[in-house]
Amino acid sequence: MGGIHPLAGALKESILALFMPVIIFGGILGGICTPTEAAVLAVAYGLVISMVIYREINLGKLADILVETGW
Repeated sequence: MGGIHPLAGALKESILALFMPVIIFGGILGGICTPTEAAVLAVAYGLVISMVIYREINLGKLADILVETGW
């Protein structure tokens, strides 16, 4: 009976992604940035986490995402 509980494993995997609301609310409520600036920070943070940590987005996918977003 060893191993880590599935919930604990999921939390460990997602802790960096769950930090995004802290950036948004902390920035706005702390007076560090406006809501628009907090949104930009959240998008940039999400992009970095997706590319560097989770490695789900590469430069090819990023180009497709940007084209689809602008379309």
